Amino acid sequence: MAGGGVGEMLVSAVVKEVLGKLSSQMWEQIGLIWGFNNDMKEMTKNLEMVDAVLDDAERKSFMDKPICQWLKELKSAAYAIEDMMCDFETNISPNNQGGSWGAKLQKILSTAKIVKKRVILANKMKDLRQRLDKVAMRRSQFVLNSGTRFDKEQVAKERETYADINEQTSIMGRDKEKEELIQLLMRSDGGHEVSIIAIVGLGGIGKTTLAQLLFNNESIKDTFGRQAWAYVSMEFDVKNIGRALLESFGGSSQIPSTLEGMRKSLKEKMSGKRFFIVLDDLWEEDGGKLEELRGMLRGDTKGSKIVVTTRSEKVAVQIHATELYKLEALTDDHCWDLFSQRAFTSESEKNDKDLVQIGRELVKKCAGVPLAVKSLGYTMRLKKGVDAWAEVRDSDIWKLEEKSGGSFKTSMLPSLKISYILMPSYLKLCFSYCSIFPRGCRISKNELIQQWISLGFIQPPQEGISLEKCGKEYVDDLLGMSFLHFSRSILEDKGKVCMHDLVYDHARSISGDELLVLNAEKAANNHLGGNDYRYVLILNFEDLTET
Repeated sequence: MAGGGVGEMLVSAVVKEVLGKLSSQMWEQIGLIWGFNNDMKEMTKNLEMVDAVLDDAERKSFMDKPICQWLKELKSAAYAIEDMMCDFETNISPNNQGGSWGAKLQKILSTAKIVKKRVILANKMKDLRQRLDKVAMRRSQFVLNSGTRFDKEQVAKERETYADINEQTSIMGRDKEKEELIQLLMRSDGGHEVSIIAIVGLGGIGKTTLAQLLFNNESIKDTFGRQAWAYVSMEFDVKNIGRALLESFGGSSQIPSTLEGMRKSLKEKMSGKRFFIVLDDLWEEDGGKLEELRGMLRGDTKGSKIVVTTRSEKVAVQIHATELYKLEALTDDHCWDLFSQRAFTSESEKNDKDLVQIGRELVKKCAGVPLAVKSLGYTMRLKKGVDAWAEVRDSDIWKLEEKSGGSFKTSMLPSLKISYILMPSYLKLCFSYCSIFPRGCRISKNELIQQWISLGFIQPPQEGISLEKCGKEYVDDLLGMSFLHFSRSILEDKGKVCMHDLVYDHARSISGDELLVLNAEKAANNHLGGNDYRYVLILNFEDLTET
């Protein structure tokens, strides 16, 4: 039976979050005082029962639509419980009126309206418990196996024994391509004032990484007087590209708000010197729009170069690229080196013939895509033993590759889905939350951690570890899985992280109906749909306020 999307892969994380609150000392006290302790115990029992099989349910939801629907109902019920608890905490918060939780509760109990409040809250808790009962009972309709979960302290110990990933592993097997592209950039192109080199390849194949290597190469920096980088994405907008390039060129505190002003500012930046520009992740195939972009980037000095990264050869043709450089998949040997450096944490593992055999089979499933290899390799280091590795190799999720013809031209890699499923539940909420940022956004690492903390997503595995330190470890894990990567194209962005296009698509699919996306420029065309949204992303709001 065909399955649904992957929007219900967040259920285990939500259930864990609610269980944590229900079992807290504060809520045990609230339940006893307000007379719904039995309802809370029953909800805890039901959630623990379904939590035991959620790993298997999430895996099977890809291919089984009824399971996917059941998970959606379970997530909705869990969120309803959490929302009620948050509302209650807000109303009696000691930060609002002073005093401890206990004192605040006693004050509420002493008011004249206490009987009515207790009845309303008790009835609401009873309704939520009955709703959860119905959903939990449906578990028996499916054949689901109990599974083990990642323990926070266990993961922390594993992390301590794992050395920082060498940046060289990110570019393994691309030395030849790097040198060939450097030669193309250094080569004189006769009468061309600006030459365009298009790096073409599948998503996750390493186009952006190569472009970053070129951008930061010392020989390139010495050759070109000016350098700038712009992330383009599917939302093609000449003004946004112009703004990004001006910010990257630097040296100007004010960026013009009009397109004509940007043209003039760019002309000044590019005048009299050879420049090198990277336009990363270009999707637009309209020749007219691309001609408008080319017109904005004409310089007056011969030998300037523009590198475009794209998945489409048509884009390369339409932008009049003087060179089309097709980036092929990594060889099996290079993929194995990349995988093994991340997956194995000891010499005994590296020498285990059974693990090596299964590992090589997993690598072949990644079809030479470095992003897939890196993500899966880091994830497998937490899977111990031949049986655990064999379970991943034999997962039904790889069948999604077969349905797409094994070409990985679909928006998501099966290996990314597997890496997410194997991700500790406490990381899942943090990762899916990243989907609220616009595609290609450079996210401040410290600000992201603070947002996670404010939402209650970070729970230290043991006493004595600060929330900030724990948040940094969460970021390090997501970086290791290649679900995040540092923004390295611009020097001042070293404290910021980004998401690869494929990873961003994955995060958006997981957040599913929890994220409402509105376009401020097309308010009349926005469709609100359902009512399960938890976050709102408003696009083009700044542009609207400027006009």
